[in-house]
Amino acid sequence: MTMLRLEKNNRLRKINYYKRKALKPFNLSKWVIKYKVSQFLSKFIKTENVVLVGERLGQTANDTSYFLFKKACQTKTKNNFYYVINKKATTTSNLAGLPNVLHYGSLKHFIYFNKASTYVYSDSLRDVFHHWSDVHKEHSHKKKIFLQHGIFATSRAKGYYDRNSMLRRHELPDKFVVSSTYEEKLLQRQFGFMKNEIAVTGLTRFDYLPKNNDKKHRSILFMPTWREWLTNTNDDAFIKSEFYKKLTELFLSKDINELLAKYNYKMNICIHHQLKKHIDNFKRNFSNIEFFCIQEINVQELIIACDLMITDYSSASFDVLYQKKPVIYYQFDSARFFATRGGPLICPLTEFPGPVTKTLDSLIDELKNLLDNNCQPSSRYVKAANKFFSYRDNNNSRRVLQLIEGEK
Repeated sequence: MTMLRLEKNNRLRKINYYKRKALKPFNLSKWVIKYKVSQFLSKFIKTENVVLVGERLGQTANDTSYFLFKKACQTKTKNNFYYVINKKATTTSNLAGLPNVLHYGSLKHFIYFNKASTYVYSDSLRDVFHHWSDVHKEHSHKKKIFLQHGIFATSRAKGYYDRNSMLRRHELPDKFVVSSTYEEKLLQRQFGFMKNEIAVTGLTRFDYLPKNNDKKHRSILFMPTWREWLTNTNDDAFIKSEFYKKLTELFLSKDINELLAKYNYKMNICIHHQLKKHIDNFKRNFSNIEFFCIQEINVQELIIACDLMITDYSSASFDVLYQKKPVIYYQFDSARFFATRGGPLICPLTEFPGPVTKTLDSLIDELKNLLDNNCQPSSRYVKAANKFFSYRDNNNSRRVLQLIEGEK
């Protein structure tokens, strides 16, 4: 049955690939025409000081850009904020009741992209316009604020978020938002940014996290990072990968499931959006393990509800650390991962804000220790985590808005 499903999925992917290839010339001319029309129509829009906000190529409203927009809608501002999102995106519901929401790719989106004086993005400038690389020259004079979608420390993102790479993609921001003076120094030393290009404000989504979350929810959040070398793999190749084997080994582990039963805990698995097409390969009839896709849920609810996190390299670990909750890093393929992305910005032996494990057995040992101690992180890791937060005052969004508004 599984082989039949694999063959069907592969066949559909091939059909869609050739369909996209055949339609590419038509789609290109279609967006160019829309863009030219929108340039003309934007001259008739009376609204000034437009700030266009987006994240993850317009696919979500649950990350740093969304939380900034939410704050802007609750605040009296000099600028007019607009949020762009795919109308079919699951998290569009988070924008219900908020004004100035544009559908990604619509003519109205194109018009306000041309009208905007400032772009705010969490991943790339394609968050606010898919064809940014084709039109960047006409908009290079506009203000650009890069919010990040997480603190850079555990994963370098080599060749993408360093200054030279962003400059090469014409995405160099006027301000690169960070969460601490410690992170600011890391970006200057290792990413090549200048001090005046960095703003220490804190991430906007941290404002909606409890600073001291003492209530126990009896929940563990497992949030693995994507591997670039698995991009565009079919199901057959994916289930043969080390990544798939290590993850299923964890889910099916007798020791893990016994620990969950013994301490009356459940495990929520939040997978990267690149994994969505493979999610059926993971699903089993688990009584205490549940799967979610990052694109389709409010990730922050899972982060707030967890008592501890297991991840490999995810920057989302800092959302958990912000709440003074423990994180275990399970890095079974660190050599290959860091060879692809570049090593972490901090020392993996002494500076990680949680224990770093390489094997399932060592992960189980660390997990048992934390469950035995009611999920209280050790003082060593609390101290390591605190360096990454200059603010814990829930005013990060306000500081970013002041940055955009030109206030001190």
